[in-house]
Amino acid sequence: MRKRPSDFALSPDLKAAAEAMLGVSDDISIALAMRKPEVRAQLREEQFRRLMGAKLRHQALPSSDGETPSRSGRRDSGNETPRMKETTKMDMQKYGGDQYLKVEDLRISGPVQATIEAVEDGPFDKPVAVLSDGSSVQLNITNTRTLIKAWGRDSAAWVGREVKLSIEQVDYKGEPTDSIVVRPISAAIPIGERKPPPPAEEPPPPTDDDIRF
Repeated sequence: MRKRPSDFALSPDLKAAAEAMLGVSDDISIALAMRKPEVRAQLREEQFRRLMGAKLRHQALPSSDGETPSRSGRRDSGNETPRMKETTKMDMQKYGGDQYLKVEDLRISGPVQATIEAVEDGPFDKPVAVLSDGSSVQLNITNTRTLIKAWGRDSAAWVGREVKLSIEQVDYKGEPTDSIVVRPISAAIPIGERKPPPPAEEPPPPTDDDIRF
């Protein structure tokens, strides 16, 4: 059975929107007006606008405890200081790549003066001098010979000695090429005071477990 206009029922929010837009307050007049599609469309827009306005006003109102709801739904007091997000302390050295000094590094920093703290085996069958500034330098044949002439063949005698690293042009395959040159600063060790290098370690003799029958 089809409803008559007098049987038409409106929700409170829709009726309030219709009263504001149409200027009428009774359900029958509103129902008659809503027969027109354009009126219904306008009424829906008015209803949506009023609902959104009420929602925004509600969010702006302070709560009973003096706090204002934030957009995330949490209540923030007016005098609360924002907390900085705690970060984990990390040693970023491992992300900085190797510390072998390169020509480009000295172009930026200029010559480097440091003390040798250790001499270790390095890649490409080249020794590596660990320096007091935390960096290291791979010693090519020329630099190794220079330090041998100054302090002898025993690398232990190099520890604690001061060197200067700078960029100089060297001959490489017949072409002048920029390279790191290591010069000794500490005084040379007299030949008579130099200790011989330690003997090379021999591999242990094979055991019965190493012999295959």
